[in-house]
Amino acid sequence: MADWLHEEMRTAVRGVRQAHIDRILALGVDRAPFCRLGMTQPQFGVMRVRALSDGLYEPDQDGGTAAIVPVMAMERLDTVLGQIDLPCLVDLIAFQTASPARWQWRIGTGWALGSHLLTEPDSDAVEIVATPLEWMSAGGDAVCVLDWSEQSPAWFYLRTAPELVVSNQMLAARLAAGIERATPRPRFTRRAHHAAA
Repeated sequence: MADWLHEEMRTAVRGVRQAHIDRILALGVDRAPFCRLGMTQPQFGVMRVRALSDGLYEPDQDGGTAAIVPVMAMERLDTVLGQIDLPCLVDLIAFQTASPARWQWRIGTGWALGSHLLTEPDSDAVEIVATPLEWMSAGGDAVCVLDWSEQSPAWFYLRTAPELVVSNQMLAARLAAGIERATPRPRFTRRAHHAAA
C-alpha cells in the first residue's frame, strides 16, 4: 500500500495519549485482548478528521477528533523457508468514540477488520462483531464487517463460512439480510415439453 497511508497511521499513533487509551477501555474494551492486538498491529491512533462524500474522511486540523484503526489484510509471501503470511495495511477507518457504529474510510478499500479470519480460516466458527470497539475488545480475533454494500467481498466469505458466532440477534439479522441480498441467483427458464405424435 502507499507509503503515505503508513505515514498517516504512524502520525495517528503518535497522537495517542493516556486519556485516549483510558477512554477506549472505559467504553468496554477488554485490556488483555486489546494489548494482545498491539503485538501484531497498532491498536488505534488519534487524529482530527473531517468527513468527505462517499463515506471517506481526510485529516483536518479543524475537524473532530477520531480514533483511527488500521485495516489489515494478510499477504502471502514465498520465501526460502516456505510461505509466510504478513499483515499488510490496506486502509484506515475513523470513528468517534461516542458513535463507534459509524465510521469513514480513508481510501475505501477495507471491507472488514479481521478479514483474514474469513479468507484464510483456521477454525470452523468465525466470531463476527458489530463495531471496531468490539473488534478491539476481541483482540482482533473476530471480524467486523466495514463494507455492507451488495458489492462487498464480505458476502462471499460470510456465505461460505460453516458457522458465524454473533453477540446479538440484531447483528445476526443484519448479516443474514446482507448475505441474502448479495447472493447471486440463477435464472430459471421453463422449457416446453413436446409430446411425441
